[in-house]
Amino acid sequence: MKHVRDRLQRWAMRLCGLHYHIEHIAGDANVRADIVSRWHELSALRPMMDANFVFPTLEDIAEAQSTAGRERARLQVDLLEEDGVLGHRGQEAMSFALKDRFFIVKLKDKIAQFIRQCLLCKHFKGPRLIPRPYGPLLTPTERNEVVHWDFLSLGDSYGDSAYLLVVKDGLSHYCELFPCATPTAYVAAEVLMMWHAIFGTPKTLMSDQGSHFRNEMINHLATRLKIEQKFSPVYSPWLDGTVERLNRDVLQVLRALLLEYALDSHEWPYLLPAIQANLNHTPVRSLAGHSPVEVFTGLPASSALDVVVAPATEAAVV
Repeated sequence: MKHVRDRLQRWAMRLCGLHYHIEHIAGDANVRADIVSRWHELSALRPMMDANFVFPTLEDIAEAQSTAGRERARLQVDLLEEDGVLGHRGQEAMSFALKDRFFIVKLKDKIAQFIRQCLLCKHFKGPRLIPRPYGPLLTPTERNEVVHWDFLSLGDSYGDSAYLLVVKDGLSHYCELFPCATPTAYVAAEVLMMWHAIFGTPKTLMSDQGSHFRNEMINHLATRLKIEQKFSPVYSPWLDGTVERLNRDVLQVLRALLLEYALDSHEWPYLLPAIQANLNHTPVRSLAGHSPVEVFTGLPASSALDVVVAPATEAAVV
């Protein structure tokens, strides 16, 4: 942070005016500064960060899961919510993922109780919903018919990236995240060509009236690709609410992962693959319990639970 950096610089300036002598103290005598390295046992914040951690085999997982206990359902809920990749998406996402793989009695009540006790969810999720007036909306009937895009400012990073261009399919909610240094028309044109090369040409592009979207370059490119451009009115972000909701989800998952892994806020570009996977592979109620990647690409969705659940076989069924 800036205030910390300035404070360290002031300390360095004060120390420059002092005449000091550096003296070496042996480790046995330096009991205060060396006490941490001499503790007999250090508890790891996360078990997988331990140098001696050995990942269990499928046989070990199957044996551990075969033992039924009182805390088994609680453990499954904890595992899903506390796994950083899932980003604390809430009760609906947890319910879809757990019901698809487990049978837990009174699952909704247990999930609701757990989320009420989650400190991270209380920290970065707002308690209020602000209603907005109704207005005309673009309602797609097929994939890649209406594509929404918007720039999201995420602050400085250790690289050149400071913004995020989010692109979202209107029907399936499938999204792609593109980091960039500045929100310019050149970045938007390059991302549009990348989307066109992978998924084909969208019929309609929906965005706000920022100069990076409403300009001669994007207009010329859209004309050549036969794409219709639609713009939401100024100071009315709720009329393009689907991409604004995506921005909120990106910020929510990003804050959760930064707190979960104790990362610096400048390291957000390294989390983008995990955030994009989280958003695209999480089941959504509006898609009848399917994930955006299933609806948009036809590929099966993955989950963090797949690494801890032993695959079922006919031989294992009694």
